[in-house]
Amino acid sequence: AIFQRDYPVVTGAAVLTTTMVVLGNLIADVLYAVVDPRIRVQRGGRGGGGGSV
Repeated sequence: AIFQRDYPVVTGAAVLTTTMVVLGNLIADVLYAVVDPRIRVQRGGRGGGGGSV
């Protein structure tokens, strides 16, 4: 498709691939929180994670 300059097909494939990767990462994050109860979403602006930055 690239060599035939069919840019809408290439753009659609890139958007579809990117969407699938983002959704896969979201599902993995949610499943990590379900499987491991130590991982929870923190609410608030400060974070309080104890990082050294």
